[in-house]
Amino acid sequence: TGASQSYSAIMDYDMAGFDVEATAVPKAECQVSLMSSTSTMVDPGSFVVSQLFVQSTATSATTQQPQTYSLNVSRLTGTETTLHQLSVKGAYLVPGWNASQKVYTANLNLEEDLIRINFQKLDNGQSVTLAAELEAPVARRLASSLDEVPQLGEVQR
Repeated sequence: TGASQSYSAIMDYDMAGFDVEATAVPKAECQVSLMSSTSTMVDPGSFVVSQLFVQSTATSATTQQPQTYSLNVSRLTGTETTLHQLSVKGAYLVPGWNASQKVYTANLNLEEDLIRINFQKLDNGQSVTLAAELEAPVARRLASSLDEVPQLGEVQR
């Protein structure tokens, strides 16, 4: 009854346009009107707002305002370098996940030998490269002879 609802969607860079299909339910009581019947094209880095209206078909409701649905569709530019999501199983990230952060340290949990990196690209056309550096623990000095090994109960210096 005259209310409006808004939705948003993001298209990958490789997608040139989109189609909207809608069916009013229950069909016997309402119908969709003023919906585009052709593909809507969206330029890279731009957006388009598509609207459709659902009107009651009851004769007593002909004076009521239709229900408005707005769909704001934006298209990625193709130059995005951020990920949508990143997580590491078996470790924790420092700093914590933030889409604008590009460098992290993954601290391995003590009970783990391996970590698994999971990520979701912002744009399916992106290519992702992972680079890693091993951070080795401080090397322990090994005794060169038994004389250097502390005896039980002896204070170690």
